[in-house]
Amino acid sequence: MKKIISIIFLTMVSMQMSAQTMKDIIKTMPDSITPLLTKNARLDFIDYLEANQKAVEKNKLGGESEMTKLTETRSVIQLSKSSKLDFKLLKGGDEPTIGIISTMTVDEKTSVSMIRYYSLDWTLKKVNIPSDFKYYEWNDDNEELTSKVFNPFNLEIKEIK
Repeated sequence: MKKIISIIFLTMVSMQMSAQTMKDIIKTMPDSITPLLTKNARLDFIDYLEANQKAVEKNKLGGESEMTKLTETRSVIQLSKSSKLDFKLLKGGDEPTIGIISTMTVDEKTSVSMIRYYSLDWTLKKVNIPSDFKYYEWNDDNEELTSKVFNPFNLEIKEIK
């Protein structure tokens, strides 16, 4: 009997976790993910967007932060003029995963991004990095899309023809 109750409980918990939306994720996010924002500011963002208002709040440094997008699976927070967080709820694989792209803009042509993955309980996930990444880049001269491969281990970029 205890086994049956345990199985039912675990099934209910796993169903609840897989039914999470981006709104739930923003609400449960630890302060360490967005140290510039208070939990109340994150909750206010959701309220503003649900009321079809601009979601702007003062951050801890006295500047303005804005949530510019909130859907069932995605959220974008412009933390400052030079810093942005892009959240995505990834539902493929064994369990849902939260992907976060942190982008810091240095100037109009230079920005640096970092991607982190978390489980729904906000445990940082380790990711296996392939030896080569294929990506596409616009060529400003002739407006053609160029296919390239980047090897992160030797910092080499090769154009694919």
